[in-house]
Amino acid sequence: MKTRIIFKRIEIWLLFAVMIGLLVYAFKPGDEVMDPVIDNLVVLSDESGSFAPEVTEEPEKEILVVEKVDVRPAQQGQIVEVTLVGRTPEGGEARLDESTVTATTGSGIPVGFFFEPFRLVGSLDGEEDSLATVKLWLEEPAEVVLLEFQGKTLRAELPE
Repeated sequence: MKTRIIFKRIEIWLLFAVMIGLLVYAFKPGDEVMDPVIDNLVVLSDESGSFAPEVTEEPEKEILVVEKVDVRPAQQGQIVEVTLVGRTPEGGEARLDESTVTATTGSGIPVGFFFEPFRLVGSLDGEEDSLATVKLWLEEPAEVVLLEFQGKTLRAELPE
């Protein structure tokens, strides 16, 4: 008899109503979702009435770009923090350290990496766009730093 008392509570009936409503909503047929790849198609018809899909070409965007450059003065030089956005040009994940990135000033003077003992080294993904930061140490002020990474040269303009 005590089990019937549970059905006298309004909370139980409200819970049943919500569950039934959720089940009806989950199993009702929904609207068709457009495939995002189809949005780039232009459909042309010829005189015979047949349709031939033609893909519109987008302008090729850069795989890897310099998004932001921060310069902070230090005791005997400057710390340059370059933020890169994109993918690796050759595909696959790549770490951005002394072995993969070569940095020089606009006049060809080599630029060393800034060492932080507990900082993780940035890396770029080859599959999708990612964000990575490279910290450099400049002994003398410069206007531009050139980063060479996997055969691609990136130009980082330093703010005044």
